[in-house]
Amino acid sequence: MDVYKLALNFKLSRLEQLCLQYIEASVDLQNVLIVCENANKLQLDQLKEHCLNFVVKESHFNQVIMMKEFEHLSSSLIVEIVRRKQQPPVRTHSDQPLDIGTSLIQDMKAYLEGAGTEFCDIILLLDGHPWPAHKAILAARSRCVTAR
Repeated sequence: MDVYKLALNFKLSRLEQLCLQYIEASVDLQNVLIVCENANKLQLDQLKEHCLNFVVKESHFNQVIMMKEFEHLSSSLIVEIVRRKQQPPVRTHSDQPLDIGTSLIQDMKAYLEGAGTEFCDIILLLDGHPWPAHKAILAARSRCVTAR
């Protein structure tokens, strides 16, 4: 969830979608309330929505509300679960493929072109113009790297 939160903060949509897919695939009856509570605290709305939908499923609801952990949820989350259960299910079907955002190459290009300047740790002077850079990327792309 921490990586997911960071992906949201730094607008890394592909990483965000991959984290969300991984977490959603990992949600089960044993951990759904913990994931839901943490998603609520961290304001991860899409993940919270997934957990709420999981809880109110007919095959899950009775088991989940009988768990000891259910008693320890925040009252606002309990109310939200009960209200969600009372609402008729909303059916959404889309023929459109899931948009997983930008690729790693696009994200790296955006950061190298200015979106990640606060993380730059060196400034190169090229033709009299300063260019913020990342030592780690320069070292990784260099043919002759010497350890210091």
